[in-house]
Amino acid sequence: MFKKIGKLAAAGALTVTLFSGLGVGQANANSLTPTEVKVNYEKGYSQADKAERQQPYVDLGNKKGTLVFKMYPNTKKGIWATNIWLEAKNNFGGHYALMDGPSVLKQGTTGLYGFNLIKNAKGEKHVWKYEAGITGGGTAPNGRNYIALAVYLPKPLNGGRYYLDHSSMSEGSWEIKAYFYENIDLEDSLFFQIDKLFPLVGKVMWGKTEVKPGQIGKLTIKAPTTLWKETNGVLEKSRTLNVGEEYRIYGYKEQDGGIYGVGGGYYVKKDSSKALYETPSKAKLRLAEILYKE
Repeated sequence: MFKKIGKLAAAGALTVTLFSGLGVGQANANSLTPTEVKVNYEKGYSQADKAERQQPYVDLGNKKGTLVFKMYPNTKKGIWATNIWLEAKNNFGGHYALMDGPSVLKQGTTGLYGFNLIKNAKGEKHVWKYEAGITGGGTAPNGRNYIALAVYLPKPLNGGRYYLDHSSMSEGSWEIKAYFYENIDLEDSLFFQIDKLFPLVGKVMWGKTEVKPGQIGKLTIKAPTTLWKETNGVLEKSRTLNVGEEYRIYGYKEQDGGIYGVGGGYYVKKDSSKALYETPSKAKLRLAEILYKE
């Protein structure tokens, strides 16, 4: 029997608030950042299918928190996975489950947590009902379609090993990514992120600016300085940048004693007395990749 899961609950000193009417989770104190989880595959012979099959699983160990899957249809395998994505996108049940063993390969496995999305009796859309976990279909900023799964695990089961079960999953029809938010229930908040920033809760912020893919650094203006526009290889004054403003840096050139590219053909001259240059952490850059590329 699948377990019933509670509603949104924050753990420890980390608190979560919701934007009015949107339900988009944001951290007041610390950034909500997931850990990437390796997706493993157990392979073997399926008596039911009379063929070699494989089943994805993750190992979380003795941890509780919110487990997230992001599954991309493998279009090279045909339209089967794409059709399943369309069902999720249109609010039909997906019948996904976390199992205690390789259910595709072995009979007698037990369902630990289920994901279920259905319409109500009147056929109305966007009514979510699930025994545990959420299901939905979204499209990433890079244009790739995906199925979103998220479930709060209030305690570890089966030694922290969870097998993901769904039709066609064992046939290589999906590219699967997994993430984990330890010690916090973000199940409800992540629901509102499907087709937005999923699986991240909120943007990847660094001070006042959002971290973007391709960014190599950040400038913080310490004293009024000129923003330059490059036209036909010549720098022309655009406007004055004010103290406290922050700008993403996408490139650097050696000309004119060094200039930082801040996007759109605009530059700031290198001058440590007027602008502080910093580089983002690898962790923040990786989160930006997850947000915009995965």
